[in-house]
Amino acid sequence: MTPDSIQRRLPDIARLIPRMQKIADAHPTPLYVFDAQEVRNSMQSFREAFEQAGVPVEIFYAVKSNPYGGLLRTVVAEHGGLDVSSQRELRLALAADAPRIIYTGPGK
Repeated sequence: MTPDSIQRRLPDIARLIPRMQKIADAHPTPLYVFDAQEVRNSMQSFREAFEQAGVPVEIFYAVKSNPYGGLLRTVVAEHGGLDVSSQRELRLALAADAPRIIYTGPGK
């Protein structure tokens, strides 16, 4: 993100603060919140950038970066694959019904 794009997003972020505070007050820490629509938008933008350049692309999300099942299912629903590096991550990918999984762990 550029400073200009961040500046344009500040009003959207400010509108989310009361909602996020209410969620944070109701749940113990740590608490992770993700925006499924933002994930979908990001995947679409990423894919479109490659398509516009005429470069075929397949998206594989690294489960290690955030293993939350809801996020993984969102990625899969958007036709993304999952990148796993352990048996635990593989179990999470299978639980998310990922039809495309790559294994990038050190012990192949």
